[in-house]
Amino acid sequence: MIKVIKKVKPDAVKIVRLRESLNHTQKSLLKLLDELGYGMSRATYQRIERGEEIQPLYIEKLSKFYSKYFSSNSKLDSKKKFVANQENYNIENLIISNNSIKKNKASQNEDKENLNKILPTFKTEKTYLYSVKNFEEVTKTLGRSSRRKFFYQLTPDSKPGYGYDDSMNEKDSIKDMVNLINEYLKNRTNLSQLEFTERFDENTNELDQIESIAEFGKKLNFLNHYDINLYVGVFNAPELSFVPIDNHPSNTTYKYGIQNTPICILCFARDTNADMQFIYDNFFFKEKLNYLLEKNKMTNITIDDFEEDDVKYSTQQECSAFETTIDYFKGINPSWVKFDSTYDFDDEIPF
Repeated sequence: MIKVIKKVKPDAVKIVRLRESLNHTQKSLLKLLDELGYGMSRATYQRIERGEEIQPLYIEKLSKFYSKYFSSNSKLDSKKKFVANQENYNIENLIISNNSIKKNKASQNEDKENLNKILPTFKTEKTYLYSVKNFEEVTKTLGRSSRRKFFYQLTPDSKPGYGYDDSMNEKDSIKDMVNLINEYLKNRTNLSQLEFTERFDENTNELDQIESIAEFGKKLNFLNHYDINLYVGVFNAPELSFVPIDNHPSNTTYKYGIQNTPICILCFARDTNADMQFIYDNFFFKEKLNYLLEKNKMTNITIDDFEEDDVKYSTQQECSAFETTIDYFKGINPSWVKFDSTYDFDDEIPF
C-alpha cells in the first residue's frame, strides 16, 4: 500500500516574520538550521516563504527549530520577546489549513451578534519538549518562563541501580533533580543583584552553582542509562490578567484582558526520543476568553497605580467575581494533558 503524504500550505507571513525577528537573511537562517540538524535546501525554504504547498516534514523542522530557540534563548531583544510570547510554534501554528481559510472568509462577513455562537468546549494546543543534556539547558528554559509544571510519565524504580551505580536509584535521582530545579528557582538572582554576584570576593554563589551542576549531571546520566529522559519546553498559556497598556517602564495603567504566560513544562519519561509533544486540551483557550470578556462587558476595565486603594480593590473584586462566575482557573489541569513521541504524516492528518 502506498502511503499518501498530504502537502500543507505554509503561513508565509508568519514564517517570514519569524525569520526577520531574528535578523536573519534566508541564507544565514538556512545555515543555522543546517548546523542544528533542521536543514533543507534554499529552493525548498523559498517555496515555504512564497506560501506554496509543501510536505509537512519541512514545516515540522521549522517548528522544532523556533520552539527550541524561543524556549531556550535567554538573550532576546524586545522585538524577539514580543514574537516569542505570541504563541506556541507547533506545526499547526505555521500552516494555513483549509478549514482556517474557510473560517477566515466566513468571519469577514460576521457581525458582532455572531459572538453569541457556541464555541467548542476546549481547544487542543501543543508545544515541543526537548530532552536535556545538562543543567544549563533547564535553567535557560526556566529563565524564559513565569512558572513551572512537572509531569511524570513513568513509574520510577526504587531498587539500586545495579550495573551502573548501586548507590543510586531512579526514584531518589528524580526527587533530587526536582529539588535542584526548585532550589535554583528559589535562589534565582534578581537582575538588580547581578553586580554583587560578580565581585572578585564573591565565591559562595559560584561554588554552590558548581555543586548543583555536577549533582544534576550525575543524576541525569544515571537516569539516561536506564532510558529515562527529562524533557523541557515552554507552553504559552493564554490567561486573564491585568496587562500593561504600554510596555514602557514608566507605565502605570493596566487593562484587564488576556496575556500569554510562558510556563516551563518539565516531564520525566521512560523514552529515548530526542523530543516529544506536549498536548493540552485547553478549556480556557484564547478565543473563548475573548468571547467571555466581550459577552460580559469586561473589555474596558482598567486599573492605575495612582488610583485610591478602595477604587483599585473594587475593580479587582469585580474581575474576581467575573472569574468565579465562569469557573475560571489559571494553570494547567493535568487530567487534560497528553504526551506524544510520534507525529505521523499520513492521509488522516486533519489539515
